[in-house]
Amino acid sequence: MSKSMKLVSKTLVETPTHVVKCSGTTEHAMIVSVKSGTFCKMSWLKECAEEDEDKICNVNMQLPDLPEITSMFRGKLRKSMADILLVKDYMLCLEDKKKLGMPDAIYLQRISARTRTFDLVCFYGTEYEMFSAVDKKDLDVIRDWYPKEIFQCGADPLPLKAISKQLEVCTHEEIMEELFGESSEEESSEYEPDSDDELEDDHEFEGMADIESGLVTKEELESEASDEESEEEEDEPNPKRRKF
Repeated sequence: MSKSMKLVSKTLVETPTHVVKCSGTTEHAMIVSVKSGTFCKMSWLKECAEEDEDKICNVNMQLPDLPEITSMFRGKLRKSMADILLVKDYMLCLEDKKKLGMPDAIYLQRISARTRTFDLVCFYGTEYEMFSAVDKKDLDVIRDWYPKEIFQCGADPLPLKAISKQLEVCTHEEIMEELFGESSEEESSEYEPDSDDELEDDHEFEGMADIESGLVTKEELESEASDEESEEEEDEPNPKRRKF
């Protein structure tokens, strides 16, 4: 799942594969070897020059002609916040001296419209590594690097131990369906009136139809309705007076 990266001097980086340039916001330039698991750091602050731009330029000129790593995001794996370098098939966590392979699946937890950061959970088989406090502005970089679907899981933390156990018999897609799948029962969003309301509406409609057809007059219909109300009142039992 993960392998160690070793910090060495510039001359001891074996079979270097990539470089990282320094800048006004990045103190160290680096030479990295994904193959040997070694890397070195060079700080422009130690250079002898009057202007910062000249110091930065001098250090970057010392780097070998190799592919530059520009795809990265900030997050915390073990010790502290650091840049996580993204290269083909690997995530390099040089602050923690770790090299992680391409995850089998990536889950995003503690992510919502109201939060600025989220946790990036990377599964390798039934085991996982988690990067915390990843800024949402870095999500596009991660999506461009990762070749599969990324599962976005909402603002709550995931039951990671339970997911690890379920992965022995389930796929990630099946687990997502179990956790967040929609109910098979469809709920109607339309208003459904009570049966009593339907009866009243039907009765009024029938009365208006009779008036229009000339079978009854409006006065006869109103008189009939008044008689029905009187009969209902007579049928209602008088409430008994409660003795205290």
